[in-house]
Amino acid sequence: MEQQAVEEEPNERTARDVVSDEEDSGDEEEHEDETNNVLLRYLFRSVLERDHGHTNTNEALLVHLRHSGVLRTARVEEAMRAVPRGAFLPESVQHAAYADRPLRLPEFGFNISAPHMYAMCLETLDLQPGHSFLDIGSGTGHFTAIAGYLVGRSGVSHGLDLREDIVDFAGENVRRLCAAGGTPTLDLDHVQFSVRNCFLADPEQRTYDRIHVGACCPNSMLSSLLSLLRPCGVLVTPYADELIKVCVDAKGQVSSQSAITAVRYGDLLVPSPHEMQAARVAVERKRSSEVVVPACSFREDFAGMVNSARFSDIVLYFPEEGNVAATEPKSATAELSKKEKAEEPQKGREIRAHSFVLQVRSPHFAAMLGAGMCEHTSHRVPVTVVSHDIMLQFVSYLYGGTVTINEDNAVGLLQAADYYDVERLKKMSEQVLATLINVENAAHILGLAQHCNASQLKAVALEFAISHYAEVVCTPEFRELDKDLLIEVTTEACKHLASTSFSPTSVRARASSSSSSSSSSSSSSSSSSSSSSSSS
Repeated sequence: MEQQAVEEEPNERTARDVVSDEEDSGDEEEHEDETNNVLLRYLFRSVLERDHGHTNTNEALLVHLRHSGVLRTARVEEAMRAVPRGAFLPESVQHAAYADRPLRLPEFGFNISAPHMYAMCLETLDLQPGHSFLDIGSGTGHFTAIAGYLVGRSGVSHGLDLREDIVDFAGENVRRLCAAGGTPTLDLDHVQFSVRNCFLADPEQRTYDRIHVGACCPNSMLSSLLSLLRPCGVLVTPYADELIKVCVDAKGQVSSQSAITAVRYGDLLVPSPHEMQAARVAVERKRSSEVVVPACSFREDFAGMVNSARFSDIVLYFPEEGNVAATEPKSATAELSKKEKAEEPQKGREIRAHSFVLQVRSPHFAAMLGAGMCEHTSHRVPVTVVSHDIMLQFVSYLYGGTVTINEDNAVGLLQAADYYDVERLKKMSEQVLATLINVENAAHILGLAQHCNASQLKAVALEFAISHYAEVVCTPEFRELDKDLLIEVTTEACKHLASTSFSPTSVRARASSSSSSSSSSSSSSSSSSSSSSSSS
């Protein structure tokens, strides 16, 4: 593995070390603080549980990761359940397969990361069906296989490592897991492994939507990894003493870089300049001896037209009057509420677009721009329902068909998809919001679903509110629901209570309790009567 046999030790550090790291980091972004808080909770829990043994089943491990806060979404949990860690380990460490800690594999001379690191990286990557994924330092193949499950048959999951025996072991692990059957039946034929250093030229010149690195990227080589990303791609890699997330925009430029947590990994092996030059020459010679058909760049070409003056014939603008934030419900999670900021109108900000794309992708725009309305003649469309940033992401989805939806943008994208009638994006946003429901935000999400006609999200939120009625009814958001929705929730909660209170089991239990109480009362009365008679 490209980790070069230096152990990753995130859960060997003490809570005091993490607190010290936070103090030294200065004025960090709030999302970094929240990630560190998750790690703190994990570390304290690990200290408490260390003397009580490790989890010994995959299901117990998933429960532990969920309670620790690193496993947040149903999709990632489902993938880690379907692709268990034990199926990718040699016999020598099977006894610790579901312990949440790094493991040393003496047979191969490298370490594999703890499951909580896998969960954290998977949640950050936000792998979607159809994505192309690269796992650098794929080792036993476990992370590559989980990613393959998430991207599905329409996607690609490639693993790279430095030795033939390691790649063979990973491939055999995947084949054996799929052959074992089970529910659901696994189909991971699109998961492939290759022997190659990631810094050497790829003969196929492939690029990827998502990249995960299992070892520390040297300072001078980060740009080489970023060159492997497609537009709007995401890279998650150890870098110095942090695990970082780097995003690129539709033009392939770095749009953001953020720290996820403090880690300690071994370094990637960097080839010598001579080796890299030789690999480039070999690729060029191979290309000169054959006709190479480049990959289809249709999606990338269209994504590059977002907010571009090239062929643009329509402008989406944000009026100076009014406040966009007034129409945007607050963030979906209680944890985010503290960093919500009222979004003032983006005065003078515009998004350039192409009317034919908007009309093809959105029935709302088709009706507006194809019916001779004033927007059709003026070539200017006001945007009042969402902010500039959300609208830019929405338009990017219309052009490229993909968007990363998370707790920060799910509400806004749901509103945009509902208003502009883009059904698939609407369902994608509903799916993400459904995984974020908790007691604090259940009523808010229920009201949002009602407002946006999001029937599936409403059903999930309603079921949660009914099941946790006693807690949800005490939240301020519940009292803010409109009258009809309040009546609906209360009515359904009463039905639920009645069905559970008068089920055959509960009736028999009450009857038994009543009979016992009556017998006790009769016995007491008889005793009292006897005593009275004797006294008389």
